[in-house]
Parts: sequence; C-alpha cells; structure tokens
Amino acid sequence: MHIYLFNTYNYSRDYGITTYINELSNHFCGREGINLTIVTLQSDGSEFSVSYDKEKRLREINIPWPFNIPVISLFENDKMQKYSLSVSCLLSEYISPIEHNTFHLNYNQHVSLIPFLRKLAPSSRIIFTVHYIRWVSLIDGNLEAFRKIIANEETSADDRIKQLVHYDYVSLENISQQVDSVIVLSSYTYKLLSVEYDIPASKIILLPNTLSDRAAFKSRKEIERLKAQIGIGRSEKVLLYAGRLQSSKGLHVLLRAFGKAVDRYPNMRLIIAGGGNYDEFMKMCTSFCGKMIFMGRVEKDLLYDLYSMADIGLQPSLNEQCSYVVIEMFMHGLPVIGFDATGISDMIDNDFNGYKLPAQDEDFSLSDTQVLIDRLTEAILKLLNDNPKRDYFALNARQTFEDRYNTKTVGEEFYSEVYHAKLFNSQIV
Repeated sequence: MHIYLFNTYNYSRDYGITTYINELSNHFCGREGINLTIVTLQSDGSEFSVSYDKEKRLREINIPWPFNIPVISLFENDKMQKYSLSVSCLLSEYISPIEHNTFHLNYNQHVSLIPFLRKLAPSSRIIFTVHYIRWVSLIDGNLEAFRKIIANEETSADDRIKQLVHYDYVSLENISQQVDSVIVLSSYTYKLLSVEYDIPASKIILLPNTLSDRAAFKSRKEIERLKAQIGIGRSEKVLLYAGRLQSSKGLHVLLRAFGKAVDRYPNMRLIIAGGGNYDEFMKMCTSFCGKMIFMGRVEKDLLYDLYSMADIGLQPSLNEQCSYVVIEMFMHGLPVIGFDATGISDMIDNDFNGYKLPAQDEDFSLSDTQVLIDRLTEAILKLLNDNPKRDYFALNARQTFEDRYNTKTVGEEFYSEVYHAKLFNSQIV
C-alpha cells in the first residue's frame, strides 16, 4: 500500500493542514506494508527535490511553482491546470500503477490534479479532507443567505461576497464529487455536505483531528516562576487565547467581553498568543491594556508553557472545523469557553469540560455581536468565581483529550479501522 499526502506550501500555515499531515505521517511511517510519500506543491525554493528515509519508508517530493506571479491569484485561471499537468509528469516517475495507491488531497485547488492522478494510477483511491469552508465565515454561517446566493436570489450581501460564496460552493462541490471519499472534521460539515451539497452519506467519513500527547504539565512552583517571568502575579487568574489575530476568529468579541469582565474581576490577565494585525486590536484595549499581554507568535514549547499556567482557555471563533488549539487546551487540562458554532460545538460538552455558549437566536440567525459579548462576559465571570467547577472542568478536559483526540489512544481506531479499512480494504489482495 502506498499513501500520498498532498500539501501546498504557500497555504500550509493556515487551517492546521501541516499539523494534520504531520500527524498522519507519524502514524503511518515505518508501518509494515505501508509506504508513504508527502508531496508538497508550490514548495519553497526553486528546485524540484526528492528525499527518501529508508527506515521510515517515507519519501518527500517538493515541487516549486514555476510562474513569476503570485500563486494566490491563480486559482481561477489556466495556470493551475498547467501546473497540475507538470506535477503529474514529475510524479509519473515515482508512482507505480500496480501498487495499491491512495492519494490524499487537502485543498480545494487540488481538484485539478484528479484527472491526471486517475491516468497515472487508474485503480487508485482519491480522498479529500475538508479543512476549511471560507463562505461560512464570509456570511457568518447564514444558511438562508447561502441558499439564496446559490440560487441567484436577491440578498443583502454585496456582489463581491456573492461571487466568493458561489465560487467556494462550486469549488468544494466539484472536488467532493470527483473524489472517492470525503473526510470531514465535524458533524456540522458532515450535515452541510449531505444536505447542501447533496454528497451521499456513504461517501463521507467523520474523522476529527487528533494530536500526539505532548502535554507540558508544571508544578505549582514552576507555574509561579513562569507567571513571574511575564509579569503576572501569583494569585492572578490567567485567561488564554491562542490563534491568529483576526476578527473572523472572534477576537473582537473576546476583547470586548474581557474588558467588561475585568471591571468586575480585576485580579486576572488575558494572554493573546498569535500573529496578526496588532494595531487593530490593541486600540480596543486602551482602557484595560494593563491587563493584557500580547505575546506575538510563539514557539510550541512556550505555547505549551502558557497552556500550563492558564486557568481558562478561550475559543470565540464561529468558524472552526476541529480546532487544534482546543485540542491542545484539553491536552493540558484547560477548561474551554466557546460558542456552539460549527466544529466547536462537537468539542465542548457544556458544563463538563467548559461552557458552550449559544451563538444563535431562537430563529437560528446569528446573535447580535453585543449579545455574544454579554454571553461570553458572564461565562468568564461564572467560571472564575467557581474554583471547584474549574477543577472539575479541568479533569474532564484532560479526559476528553484522552478519549477523543489523542492520536495514540484513538488514532489507531480512527485511522486504521475507519480511515484505513474503509478506504483500502477493497484494494487489498
């Protein structure tokens, strides 16, 4: 059996796809009867390269972008098609049609590869993982607006938004129809593909993200030392947000909620770890900037130290498939507060490992921003003022990681019994 995992370098910093591919490769590397190739498209550098680790049976192929114009502008013209033809010509030297090949695609734009891969290995299986659906964030997941846009009916959305929503819909529909199986990371996306895209349920596999357990648990003395290093008092409670600094991540809601909460509970700090537009968000914090710590983009070791010292994790995004940040928070026994939107709804069990707050009103429309702010404010204060509840949530958060998201304990079942067996059994001779 030979598994080919396709990534795209220029976009691998987004949506956790590189982490996803790394977890898959770590799971399969060195296994008897399995060869693994990671194909990185639009790779860094100007030279085509191939490397091979004999012990792990892992080959890595890097294929650069040959055109002297920005890659991101090319999804709607023929250069992507030409690039895919070039990729297939290069891969033809390394793909054996008599092997049991599976090609695992991870971007909508990989759809242009499918006809060429079918020709290279006619009996192969092609699968695709849905990591992100852009139109959900563009229109706040409003299904009524989405249906009207797809049906070319009148909506309040501007023409640019309509164009992007329609393009995204066609793009995801196209690749989902052409592959043999679609992996989704949340029940939200499972339902979306089944109902809105009319993809047969038999073709869809619900397979959440997992992570290897690398929790960095610290003693109380070590936590006090870490807090002191960044100017946090021993008794101060620590709230943590980790992720990109973008409004689409709900950060504007979080900052306004924290500003209200800190007036009523001054003995706390909010740590923001991640890169992005600091100027936009720092302007929102002028009245409570002394309670904020902007760490910038941090290395994994430091991030895990932050998880260890935090008391509450915050995930205000309304558009997540299966958040690696939440998984890492659970890994470190950190209670999480978030909204019941998209994939986060699957992850947080309300009043068990955190608080899952309503993101919609009774008519299923997205709640007003002020309502979201008020709900998040009250949830933060409620958990800060209940030490036994936080301890209870913390234990359950860690157990949630073990039961659902630990590659070692559940990855074998998911990837071997579901992913592996369902996709490959028909090919095993």
